[in-house]
Amino acid sequence: DIGAIRTFTEIFSILMPGEFKGFEHKDEQKAIDWVSEKSDL
Repeated sequence: DIGAIRTFTEIFSILMPGEFKGFEHKDEQKAIDWVSEKSDL
């Protein structure tokens, strides 16, 4: 199901404004770092 969620997130990011990215549970710190970065929006 993780692959399906990642695919959904990638498709959803095309349709909605903003930045979206899927991460595996083992990459929790990478996800936290990514969401904490300053956005250019």
